[in-house]
Amino acid sequence: MLKDRLEKVYDNFKLSFYMNVFNSFEQEEETLTLVEIIACEVIYLFENPTISELSNFMGVSQPNMTYRVNSLVKKGYVKKKVGKSDRRETRLELTDKFLQYEKDKSGYIGLVSSRVEERFSKEEVDSLNRILETIAEELMPECRNPADS
Repeated sequence: MLKDRLEKVYDNFKLSFYMNVFNSFEQEEETLTLVEIIACEVIYLFENPTISELSNFMGVSQPNMTYRVNSLVKKGYVKKKVGKSDRRETRLELTDKFLQYEKDKSGYIGLVSSRVEERFSKEEVDSLNRILETIAEELMPECRNPADS
């Protein structure tokens, strides 16, 4: 039963994500492919990874990832920034063009969070918050940012 409920919540968030993807990129001259959207999402979640970190996590070759990142740079969604401590290191940074989309996507999560806080007691919300934190921090080690290791 828990598995079914988690899948339902996850599916609902995916549906919201898909709606935002189509709505956000529909007017763009150069739309993103699904793979490019996923790459941008991982760059966002990993907070400015290197191409190497991104390719390792995604399980693709570094030349393949470099090609995809260069496409995102050309389309104006990603910038390459030289590392502060190591000038040979290049970090990936999302531009405002993508961050606006990310802001729109986060709005639905905020809406659902507000509804949860309205519907349930503070104790229930605190309990849910602790459970979700444990799931994210301890029970999903495969999804950790490589820079945090």
